[in-house]
Amino acid sequence: MATAGLRKISKAVLIVLVACGCSMSSSKKSESGPTYQQAMEALYPDVLSAMRATMPGIRPDEYSGGTENCGGSEWLDSKDASKRTISSYISLPGAPSDKRTPASLVDGVLQQLRVHGWTEDTHRPSNVPGNEVTKYAKKQGGNGIVVISASPFKTASGDRIQTLVAQVVTDCLRNPDYNKS
Repeated sequence: MATAGLRKISKAVLIVLVACGCSMSSSKKSESGPTYQQAMEALYPDVLSAMRATMPGIRPDEYSGGTENCGGSEWLDSKDASKRTISSYISLPGAPSDKRTPASLVDGVLQQLRVHGWTEDTHRPSNVPGNEVTKYAKKQGGNGIVVISASPFKTASGDRIQTLVAQVVTDCLRNPDYNKS
């Protein structure tokens, strides 16, 4: 299914985000600033709303991508839980009657996100092999990104539908539960 390819991409994106986010701020332990959960609470509703507006009437599948430790040492294999990143997925299978292209679906989500202060991150690669289209967006003042992708999927009945997926990933941020007794 199309989400298997996205999971491979998203793991790579998550590793890059964790590595970049932590290496810039790991030398100073901070007890202030947003937590990874607060960042997700600020980003997720906009993305869910944009996805629903792009494919109205379709119930989204929502699931967590989990958390990753990213605090402590700058070496990837020795991160502690003082800082974390979290990711969540929203997936919408299109209707066979929806003939929009993957590019138009992704652009539709981006258009909806712009209303909420998001901008496309054109510094990240958006080319994915095959017919899948992937783009990235960041919210002004937000602490994370969204990876939006769409790809065609052939059903068992032979219908071709578009699958629209968004992955919301927070920056490497403070874990409020670290070192609590």
